[in-house]
Amino acid sequence: MRKMVPGTLAGLVVAAALAAPAYAGPTVTVRVEGQSATLLERTTVTLPDTGYAVCGNKVGTVAQALEIATGGNWSRNPFVQMILGETPDFNADSGYWALWNGSGGDYVFSSTEGVCDRVMAAGDEALLLVDHSPPPNFQP
Repeated sequence: MRKMVPGTLAGLVVAAALAAPAYAGPTVTVRVEGQSATLLERTTVTLPDTGYAVCGNKVGTVAQALEIATGGNWSRNPFVQMILGETPDFNADSGYWALWNGSGGDYVFSSTEGVCDRVMAAGDEALLLVDHSPPPNFQP
């Protein structure tokens, strides 16, 4: 019978901890509404406390939440083009992915900020939905 040296066990525990992603950031929710159907029901994710390469290593962004919630199935750029296989018709009435973000009924929409610009706090929600801004006023 072989005995395990206590230091070896401690080393294995440390190695396993280093290999696992660090999920010590806020817990948030993400939902995605496509052109004609819900693509992702409200999904709760815990964000890592490390940066995200798509956003210049910025921590806690909507992009990180979208990455985790969709398993990476999105276009991975600051102004989203595709989510879960759906791409709005950007030529038809200026279709785009609109982002609403916030908590407690205080949600913010911005046509100038992308998923890398919004940093999420614990309890925040991100809703991405296909929106249109038809001429002549181009109002969503």
